[in-house]
Formats: sequence, structure tokens, C-alpha cells
Amino acid sequence: RIRKAAREIGCQPQVVADEMECVFTTEGIMHQMFPNGAKLEMDMATGDGRVIFRGRTVLRHEDTKVSQIRKLQDYAKGL
Repeated sequence: RIRKAAREIGCQPQVVADEMECVFTTEGIMHQMFPNGAKLEMDMATGDGRVIFRGRTVLRHEDTKVSQIRKLQDYAKGL
């Protein structure tokens, strides 16, 4: 309802993005699931990341910086 009301008074959306579920565990692991079945896991303490597709790790990246996460997400989306 808020979005509809905003459009009625002339507001425009600023960002349009695909929705993907992202879960942070108590062990410091981020799990991001993509619609194609791929999964991105990031260890928040070490920066190690991996892309899992169909039960196999298809890409590993060590000491990942925040600015590099987008590349891993794009890779996972493209599988």
C-alpha cells in the first residue's frame, strides 16, 4: 500500500533488484541462495567465500573484500 500511495503522488523507484534470501548464522557464515539453485557462502571472520552449485563447490575465493562480493554474486546468478 505504501508503494502504491507513493506512486500516486509522483514518486519513482530508485533501485530495482532481484530478491534473494540471505541468512547469517551464529557461526559467522553468510548463506545467500539464488533462484537458479546456486548458493554463496561467506565466512565473515576470514573472508573466505565459495559458490556451490548442484552440491559441488564451483568457485572459491580467499580473503574476499566487501567490494568483491558483487562479483561472486554475479557468478552465482550466471550459473
